[in-house]
Amino acid sequence: MWVRAVVGAAMRRALGVWIGCGIVAAVLLGPTGIQPRDLTGLALHDPAAGAVLAATWLLLFVPIARVLVRADAAAYLRALPIGPTWPLAAAALLALQLPWLALWIVGDGVRGLAVVGVVTLLVIPLAAWRPIRRRARVPVWRDGGRAFAGIYARAIVRRGGDAIVRGIGLSLLAGITGALLVRNNHLDGAHGAALASAVIAVVLVPAVLGVLLPLADAHRSAAPLAASLAVTTRAPLAAVVTSAFVVAALVAGGLAAVVTDDALVVPVAVATAIGSGLFVTPALGKQPANLVTTAVVAAAFAILWLGWLGAIGAMVCIATGAVALARAA
Repeated sequence: MWVRAVVGAAMRRALGVWIGCGIVAAVLLGPTGIQPRDLTGLALHDPAAGAVLAATWLLLFVPIARVLVRADAAAYLRALPIGPTWPLAAAALLALQLPWLALWIVGDGVRGLAVVGVVTLLVIPLAAWRPIRRRARVPVWRDGGRAFAGIYARAIVRRGGDAIVRGIGLSLLAGITGALLVRNNHLDGAHGAALASAVIAVVLVPAVLGVLLPLADAHRSAAPLAASLAVTTRAPLAAVVTSAFVVAALVAGGLAAVVTDDALVVPVAVATAIGSGLFVTPALGKQPANLVTTAVVAAAFAILWLGWLGAIGAMVCIATGAVALARAA
């Protein structure tokens, strides 16, 4: 029962991280790409690279570990005469770090396993920490559009706090992936920015979906209220969804720009993110499966336009998203 209540919930959160890591591994690792031992060796011998890699994994995994360490979903079981659950939690903490565990074991063997153990010891106190809750205040909005934009933004913060942290980690992973792919292919300028932005658009799908799912629930819950007040929610919803994509693209594009020393990556990635946000907005009123499919299709359009037209394709991404939003009206 404890495994189904706690480990099952953690596993559902881990799937998005595993998908993102799988995309990155498919792009970077392989016979003609970076070898795991090269990445782990760089992390061990370069403190800055090691700190960035460890911080990225902590951002990705701490929200998952919170479910295991706090075990809030199984609080009712504490009243029952059951044995200690910490061995199950410890085993799950290691098992759910499968991408991180595989990277270090393949790359560095026994020493890599020790690195995973040290990072896991850092994860536990971070996962157990509970922030102080602020007092709720009555918001003041001037019109209906701003009111619903505020409702949507608060829904993301209150229901998707862990998804925000996990999304930042995946955004950093997207930036690293795009930057390394550009450097390995010796590209720069518009061609490098287009390639990096295409990779970022793909990896940002699992990064942003965790934030969009609670937003979709809030949108469906607020729909009757909006209808009774005759307030259109399309513009505020599009603003919040696009903002989520843009913030993720800024994190990823900013890191890619630092690594490649090419600032053009940032505007191209942001423009592509705006198009994806507009394209995905109409799907928030539908089932979660439709939302996932639409986000994948938006990334496919981004790859198509950027691959065909280069950096200029980012503007076509915006036009594609605008057309999709207008047709859904």
